[in-house]
Parts: sequence; structure tokens; C-alpha cells
Amino acid sequence: ILILKHKKFHPIAKILEYDHSPRNFVKDGLTIPVVIPIAIGLNWDLIWFGVIIVVVLEMGMISPPVGINVFVVKSIAPDVPMSTIFRGIWPFWLAMALMIVLLIAFPQIALYLPETLTR
Repeated sequence: ILILKHKKFHPIAKILEYDHSPRNFVKDGLTIPVVIPIAIGLNWDLIWFGVIIVVVLEMGMISPPVGINVFVVKSIAPDVPMSTIFRGIWPFWLAMALMIVLLIAFPQIALYLPETLTR
């Protein structure tokens, strides 16, 4: 948050402040205590739900308009245009979206190892 208050990142701070997309809903750590009782009420496994949250957070960290990890890559490779970096994230974003679909269709993907360890 402090880095976003810097003049250089001011437009990013405005986007973060006004973007009400689902990924920012999950990204906000203050909403997790509100969402967890809902997940419990829906009888969702909390390990599975936590894996979904982590994947969605990862998607938010690389996707426009904010994509803070993209800015890290830009600082490491200043000669590469931002548009090229943003185009490069799409295969990874689509793979994570596919993973979300698979996790919803087959929750055992996320639950196999924890269930194996608790036997």
C-alpha cells in the first residue's frame, strides 16, 4: 500500500481503489473473514476454498489493470515493452483459469494430498 502512494504509482492506486472486480473482492484480506462463514454454510471444504482463493489471487497479481508482478518484471527487464509483458502473461492466466474450472469440477485435485496425510 505504501508503494502505491508514491507519485509514480498513483494511477495504479486509483485503479485498485475503484476496481470492484471479483479478484479484488477476494484479494482484500478483510473480506476473507466474511467469506469463510459463507463457505462453511455452503458446506465447502475450507482447504479446497483456500486453494481457489490462492489461485484467484495469483491471477489478480499478473492480470491487467493492476498486475503488480508485471511491474516487477518490467523493473527487471526495462527494455521490454509493457504490452509485450502483458501479452506474455495470458498463457499463464488461461492455465490458472483452467485450473479453477478443474478444481470446481474435481475438488479432489486440491484435497488428495491433505486427505492422504490425515489418514
